[in-house]
Amino acid sequence: VDQIDTVVAYLRSRGLAATEDQRKILAILLELPVRHNRGRVSVAKAAQSLYLNRRTLSRRCEKAGLPSPQRILGFGRVLATLRVLRMTGWSVAEACRQTGWPDPFSFSNTMVRMTGLRPSTVRGKGLVFVAEAWIQKELLDGNMVLREPEPPPCPLCGQRLPTGAAPHEGAI
Repeated sequence: VDQIDTVVAYLRSRGLAATEDQRKILAILLELPVRHNRGRVSVAKAAQSLYLNRRTLSRRCEKAGLPSPQRILGFGRVLATLRVLRMTGWSVAEACRQTGWPDPFSFSNTMVRMTGLRPSTVRGKGLVFVAEAWIQKELLDGNMVLREPEPPPCPLCGQRLPTGAAPHEGAI
């Protein structure tokens, strides 16, 4: 799951999941397919693992500018299969079998639909490369909005200052 943490950190650096709550949601939605035996996880099960109902989870994703929980889980499933491919050296067919895909064509077509890349294109590249392709595709399709991370609070008063604003007088 440490590779998923790297992907989440990268997504955060790109303006996704700016708050701790959003990072938790994104991390769990991406990790569940890795932890689940066959890769498939329903949105209801994901919401339950976050102690939310489906509608609340969907609203939180929408408010954060994230894709729908179903799309994030789908990308997590792709990441889970790519992770197995990288860790084991198995063929795509064997990795697909182990992660619950009906066949390699389903996996390949889903990956192309979600990232614009085929499995052969990403062989030897990291999961961050795939995450960037996913971000670009989701932005292009209008399923995601990148936001600037929240600025750190002022050390004196604790208020969040606008990006680029000088700290209060006497703060330095």
